[in-house]
Amino acid sequence: MKFQHRFRVKTPLQKVMEFHRRPIALKSLTPPPAFMKLENVPNPTRQGDSFTFRMWLGPIPVRWESKFPEFTDHSFVDTQGYGPFETWEHRHEFVAINPNTTEILDRIEAYLSQNPWRRFVGLLIWLTLPGLFWYRQIQTRRILEKNSS
Repeated sequence: MKFQHRFRVKTPLQKVMEFHRRPIALKSLTPPPAFMKLENVPNPTRQGDSFTFRMWLGPIPVRWESKFPEFTDHSFVDTQGYGPFETWEHRHEFVAINPNTTEILDRIEAYLSQNPWRRFVGLLIWLTLPGLFWYRQIQTRRILEKNSS
């Protein structure tokens, strides 16, 4: 399965990267009613790091380990070590459109688990991705554009 979302934010590329390297960004970009608790979080996140989090999709608790095998000056990749999917790769790319505008491109490739419960939870998460990334777009603009003014 593949998902892609892109948008622009009126913020320099460096500030966008700095924001996304902080794990607290993950919490601020997660919409209600999902609730998230981060565990053992490096700050900022660097290549080779990993951390776990627990999120609740309503009454359903989901434990997830994120690994970060790749970082560049304008992108990074997180993969699922443990979680609801068989595999999950999320590529975050940032492109400077001009000195004060950055395009954010998220590409996700994932495969559902064969385990019935994990498959159900993974499918539920997958179906919410358009709404999740719409929320992330609004929040990213709200947070970063306010701080760039």
